[in-house]
Amino acid sequence: MSLYIRDPDVAAWPRSCRILQAAGPRPKPCALRFNRQLSAANAKRSFAQRNAHVLEMADALGSTNPEFDSKAFFDRMWGDA
Repeated sequence: MSLYIRDPDVAAWPRSCRILQAAGPRPKPCALRFNRQLSAANAKRSFAQRNAHVLEMADALGSTNPEFDSKAFFDRMWGDA
């Protein structure tokens, strides 16, 4: 019987991951176990730890321009100005 996985990311793992391809003829159950293990590992880490690379990229962008008028920007972009 085939295994139906609703999560498209998990369903695609066996085709894209060498470790899961090496699991043999039943890679989807291995993908599910791996997904559970990954979720458990991520649950132990704080938000800052899980997203450190994103926070570093945001810091690298620098501060925002306090004089920037986003309403006027979007009005011009959509042709409402």
